[in-house]
Amino acid sequence: MTKNKTTLFIFRVIVVIVVYIGSVAELGVVWDTADLSMGIMALINIIVIAILSPIAMRVIKDYMKQKKRRKRTQYLELKI
Repeated sequence: MTKNKTTLFIFRVIVVIVVYIGSVAELGVVWDTADLSMGIMALINIIVIAILSPIAMRVIKDYMKQKKRRKRTQYLELKI
């Protein structure tokens, strides 16, 4: 994650606080927070997939061309 000891310490403190809050909060609040977090992660992933899909399609097309020519498939960054 990071080699900065201060950042790591702050991260650990935040994790301990969140775990404590999760253990004393009402179950409904904990589940709602978990659902919200999962929704935000899914939204971020969908956006990133949409951004990266043109690159992925170029890589797949290049792979298929190489495979069709029965060439040993390799990834050449400059080509894509």
